[in-house]
Amino acid sequence: MRCLRRRGEFYDGYSLSALLSPSWTPSPHFGLSGEYQLDRLVFPDRDVALDAHIARLRLKLGFDIHASVGAFLQYSSLTERASVSARLRHHVHEGTDLWLVYDERLGGAGAAHERSLLLKYTHAIAR
Repeated sequence: MRCLRRRGEFYDGYSLSALLSPSWTPSPHFGLSGEYQLDRLVFPDRDVALDAHIARLRLKLGFDIHASVGAFLQYSSLTERASVSARLRHHVHEGTDLWLVYDERLGGAGAAHERSLLLKYTHAIAR
């Protein structure tokens, strides 16, 4: 688990940040990790302060040497948006992979939802 704190300048104010990132990898085929980040932005001359919370979750699952799944979820309190991304990978052979990728972004109040489903093929060209 990683824990980080920092302070820095931010335009005409300053920022205070804290990050907590636990992870769990019980085997080479499974991994779960999360992150929680808090950013406090302070602008003393304007008498303004703002808190931004960001939460992230990652999942990695390997079935065998040819198939794996990965997922990423994120939420930001500042934008009030959540996003989900999931990838299914089929490793055909060295240098060749087939991916099925799903992305969805859920907007805050009045924002549009975005969704995509992609099929990707990668092939390395040897020189």
